[in-house]
Amino acid sequence: MNHVVLKGKVSSIPKISFIPTELTDLYVCKFVIEVQTDQQNQVADYFECISFENIKRIKYYYRGRGQKS
Repeated sequence: MNHVVLKGKVSSIPKISFIPTELTDLYVCKFVIEVQTDQQNQVADYFECISFENIKRIKYYYRGRGQKS
């Protein structure tokens, strides 16, 4: 499985959804991260992210829109 680490700011409110399945329940979280691409913080890239299962970690680290993650 691929593993990516992005350091930036959360630029949208995370949307958490619940998907019931036969074997187990699946939690899905969608959010956008803003990553600065230059030293002067004038240019940024935005990444749409989807996270599965580690919702407790996301809830713990999420401090609000615009906060560093």
